[in-house]
Amino acid sequence: MKLRIFELLLIGAILTQAFVLQGRGGAPKGWKVQKRSAPSSDLTYTFNLRYCNAEQFDALFWDISNPKSDNYANYLTREEVDEITSCPGDKEALKSFLSQFELKEVTEFGNAIRVSSSIKIAEQMLQTEFHHFQHTDSKKTYIRQLGDVTLPNEFEGVVLFITGVSDFFHDNKYAPLAFDSKKKTSMQSSEYDPNMFKITDPYVNPFLLQTKYGIPSEALVAKNNSIGIAAFE
Repeated sequence: MKLRIFELLLIGAILTQAFVLQGRGGAPKGWKVQKRSAPSSDLTYTFNLRYCNAEQFDALFWDISNPKSDNYANYLTREEVDEITSCPGDKEALKSFLSQFELKEVTEFGNAIRVSSSIKIAEQMLQTEFHHFQHTDSKKTYIRQLGDVTLPNEFEGVVLFITGVSDFFHDNKYAPLAFDSKKKTSMQSSEYDPNMFKITDPYVNPFLLQTKYGIPSEALVAKNNSIGIAAFE
């Protein structure tokens, strides 16, 4: 019991030297604040860390994309990208901080760490409150924070943002065109079947791009092209 009290006091002392990472004073447009979330409810959220060696990675990107380069199409693996862009010590420092809390799951991937915990632990860690937010039209409900999210000063500029805590993604505009990752077959626009798509797998696929940008269905296909062009808004 004494050890547990000491741990709580230590956590409190650490968090007093804190900065505000992100915050919210009320519900965003189209949403309403509901009841305070139960302390025992589960929440999964992801700490997204900064990237290093941006200039080196940018030069490598253009080199690999240049048909005149010897490195053309010499694509990197995810692990190689992580090795280049990770900042030494960042992930280890964050893991050390997270180890002070009773987390149910911790998953590392790239420059991010995803954790699962109870609402009680999340509120202790981030020094904030969690409430239920309900969308006024769809009635969909999210558990999100209300107030400021804070972290120890050592993570200022290191943790860029935390997803699953403050964000509201409720745009299903192109959901009917989302590719089902379990189906690996390609198709022509005439073969489109709504049952092949589902909201839970929002992958960009040729039919989605064709529909969004009004590309004629008669457009020719370059079967031997090894690099595709993606457009972002």
